[in-house]
This record gives sequence, C-alpha cells and structure tokens, in this order.
Amino acid sequence: MYNLPTKLGFWSSMTGVALCLVYLLALLGNLRAVGSLQLIEPYQSVISLVILLACPLLVFVAVALHGALQGARQILSLLGLCLVVIFAALGGVNRYISLTVVPQSVAAGKTVGLEWFMPYGWPSVTSALEMLAWGLFLGLAFLVIAPIFRSDNLDSWIFWTCIITGMLCFLALLGQVFNVPFLMTMGLLAWGPGLALFLILMAIWFRKRAF
Repeated sequence: MYNLPTKLGFWSSMTGVALCLVYLLALLGNLRAVGSLQLIEPYQSVISLVILLACPLLVFVAVALHGALQGARQILSLLGLCLVVIFAALGGVNRYISLTVVPQSVAAGKTVGLEWFMPYGWPSVTSALEMLAWGLFLGLAFLVIAPIFRSDNLDSWIFWTCIITGMLCFLALLGQVFNVPFLMTMGLLAWGPGLALFLILMAIWFRKRAF
C-alpha cells in the first residue's frame, strides 16, 4: 500500500544525503584552492545554495516523520517539526541574503555597512542568525526527536546520532556567544558528518516502513 509519509521521508532523506555530498565536495574544492576554510567564489555561492535547499528539505523530513508516527510519540515529532520550521525560516532568509544582497551590493560598489551581512564574517548579523538557526533551533530539534527512536538497533543509532549532533550544535552556539573559535568548529562536525549520518539513517528507517 502506498504510504505517503514514509515515501516522502525516504526520498527527502536521500536528497538530503546528495546535498551533503555536494556540500562536502564544495568544501574540499575550496580547501584545495586556498588551503584553508576561508570560502571563496564559486564555492561560497554553491554552499549557500546547498544550504538554502536543505532548509525546506529538512522540513519535509520532519513532516514525514510526524506523519509516520502514531500515539504519544507524535507529541515529540510535532515539537521537533515546529523547531525545524523555525530553523528553516531563519536559515533560509540568511542564505537568500548571502546569494542576493551581498554579491549584488559588491557588484554595485555599495559596500558601506555590508560587513553586517556577510555570511561568515564576525561580528555579523547574518552570521548570528546562521548560528541561531543551526545551533539553537536545529540542535533543539535533534534533542527533542531523539527519544522517539528507542525500539531496535537502527533506532539506537538514530538516537545517539541525534544526541551527539544536537550537543555539537549547542557547543557551536556557545562558542559564538562566548567568542571561543574552537567550540564554533564543533558546528562543522554537527552540520557535516552528523547531519549526513542522520539523513542516511533516516532514509533506512523510512525505507523499512515504505517498501
């Protein structure tokens, strides 16, 4: 029987894995070009586009999870969905600004005050919004949905991935609040390998229920 929530969850998760791969390739290409994590074009725009697409995609995954569950666990999945929606709104606005306002302002020579809107500069309004989205709201979402997965070995993997990734998100957030660069680098683990592993596991979880 056709099961819309699980099929939506499977394909959304698989698409998310593909986006994670593009993100990783862009980072590696940038690292090869400049020898550091300082992003240059076209890699910065590619990464911003990938993140912009990932924001609604994670909403699809959260909606599918909520629709695939029954009973008391739906309270946690609904709360997680609400947090992911807030994350996607903040992260989406931020990345849209970095793809439109920033490059067009530079091209027009209108750079006064533009430092407040640089996606990776600090201090920067958009950098703070980025961390608010990925550090606080996505971190909370991971921790909220983690207890949903407690029934078998696959669930245990998802549970611990959510817990560890959520904690790494919070460490990155605290790193920005207290201006500790080392803690901010924890976000690279959360939003790179952590998110990719979560989406791979979720694709397996949805597939077991969809096919």
